[in-house]
Amino acid sequence: MLPVIWQYEDKASKRYDGQIKAYADALKAAGIRVWVWGWGVPDKWQDFADTMKEAQDKIRAVGIVANLEKPWFGRPQEAQLLAQALSGRTWGLSSYGGGPKNIPSFPWQQLNSATYGMPQIYDTQHTLGPDYPARSVSTWRDAGYTRIAPTLGASSAHSKAQMIDIADRTVAVGGIGALSWWDYYHLKQSASRRSAVAEIQIGAQA
Repeated sequence: MLPVIWQYEDKASKRYDGQIKAYADALKAAGIRVWVWGWGVPDKWQDFADTMKEAQDKIRAVGIVANLEKPWFGRPQEAQLLAQALSGRTWGLSSYGGGPKNIPSFPWQQLNSATYGMPQIYDTQHTLGPDYPARSVSTWRDAGYTRIAPTLGASSAHSKAQMIDIADRTVAVGGIGALSWWDYYHLKQSASRRSAVAEIQIGAQA
């Protein structure tokens, strides 16, 4: 995923796509399929949708990842409008791993037209129990997200062994066609964490 925009509620958005075409071309040349990623806020949903679609078209990305979190609490109307604006595109919703059971004020129903649900199964404190990936995937599926591609943690809070363990538990849930990790900054800092990603096998689950 290549970052495009990080929106703020109270100040100008931050853009990351000045050289996105060059990065996309290099990744594609290496055989890597490219997606675009952005962090959106509800008051700027139209700009978010337009910006992400423009970036997708510019580099012919496979799809869009919309990372939507706390600013969207209690904002179902804007969520519905964003989902409608992304209709017809391949896109994924990245948000809280706990899903509706833990975060009921998030507009899960209005966004479940996403092509992929991307629960953030981080467990950075390693205290959520061995069944956390299964619980996370289950609550997302119950909310209407039928295709699941979780995002796992790759920060300094995770050792290589912990990364492999939670990935294996996530894939074991079944029906998991892809994984991603947050984020490249931390992976770049650790050869051990990078090797964990390289060693994880997903298989033909989806």
